[in-house]
Amino acid sequence: MIGPATIEAWAPVLGFALAAGVVSAGATVAVERFGGRVGGILGTVPTTIMPATMGLFATHPMDADGTSSEGFLRAVAVVPAGMMINAAFLASWRVLPRWLHADDSRTTLWRCVAASLVVWALLSLAWVVGMNAIEPSVEALLAIGGGTLVATASLGIVLCRHGVPAPKGTNHVTWPVLLARGVAAGGAIAVALVIARGGHAIAGGMAVTFPAIFLTTIVGTWLAQGREVPVGAVGPMVLGSCAVGSYAMLSGLIYPRFGLVLGTPTCWILAVGCVSVPAGLWLRAHSMRADQE
Repeated sequence: MIGPATIEAWAPVLGFALAAGVVSAGATVAVERFGGRVGGILGTVPTTIMPATMGLFATHPMDADGTSSEGFLRAVAVVPAGMMINAAFLASWRVLPRWLHADDSRTTLWRCVAASLVVWALLSLAWVVGMNAIEPSVEALLAIGGGTLVATASLGIVLCRHGVPAPKGTNHVTWPVLLARGVAAGGAIAVALVIARGGHAIAGGMAVTFPAIFLTTIVGTWLAQGREVPVGAVGPMVLGSCAVGSYAMLSGLIYPRFGLVLGTPTCWILAVGCVSVPAGLWLRAHSMRADQE
């Protein structure tokens, strides 16, 4: 029999899974409809990070002086590092299709899926083991968060400057296909959260940074539109993902001062206005210069 305690325990997992499914479907539509440059930015605006940081803030009360608790700051400070690992996962899709090419496009795709997940797993494991070994202070974690945010932005700029064609999708995508993509992403997030809640530090650290939305976006658009559409979106997605790390860092500063009701839209507006919008404008200007050349 399912009691209130069971429902309360599983509600956050189901909520995050549902949010991930909706975002995944929306991200694939954005990439397909608007092309890799614009769609990559639109598909990476802060979304699932909002309920995640809200839940972290609610479970880590503020200190007596009204500042963020150490637990909350530690949690949000590692988000940019997780996004940097995901950026490396995305960047691998620029080279893996060439290295693992097969006569059949789907065979190439599944080879790349396996190889990119190995890249992510090794980097994630190395990061979690390293953090457990050095046990950094809150100040050091915040500095690491800022540094990894800059590193992710730099990688995104390099990938966009040395980009590949990022065309729009030409095939009509049906609702059952979009639903399947959303269920796949939501299921992956749900499994990751269950592992993380099990108390296994290394497995949990790897699981919560699993790039389910990025993976389902790439696989879904590849299967529906071909290789060029998702591969062309890699650079913009890396650059746009900086908004997620920025939102997390901003929440550590803004939530204690404004609360969740005002702090959530404030963080979102700042992250989108200071990262997503400038990134989109730069990409547009860069692509126009490239077209003229």
